Amino acid sequence: MKQQQRVGPNEWRFEWPPACHVGNGDVWLALTGWERGRWQSVEVRLRHALRFFGEHLDGMNHLAALLGEMGRRKEAHELWAVAVGLGRQAFPPCAFTPGRDFLEWAWLENRPFLHCLEGHPVALCETGTQDQAVELAR
Repeated sequence: MKQQQRVGPNEWRFEWPPACHVGNGDVWLALTGWERGRWQSVEVRLRHALRFFGEHLDGMNHLAALLGEMGRRKEAHELWAVAVGLGRQAFPPCAFTPGRDFLEWAWLENRPFLHCLEGHPVALCETGTQDQAVELAR
């Protein structure tokens, strides 16, 4: 399970277990196929990475984006919702306060979750839940 680690008075970063790093190879190979338009093989590779490490937020984000491009928006929305929920579980209870604490883009470890936070509000807007999208974006 991933965790948040405090790296400054109000600054946090994700700490990923070694199993996540092993799945990165499948994710990067999948992205190469995406550039070549091989969407089905990309989906297979991303799903393989997620079977190996089900909390691979980067893989989830890319798969959700791919599903959206393929017109499977409901699946994309559901996957982003799961990814954001998993990311939120990594925050220590009562330790991280939005608006006071920061999850900086400068930490590479934070980017998978932050990318999910970018995709999910867009998906929410597409489903007509703009209020929820605005709150999440904040």
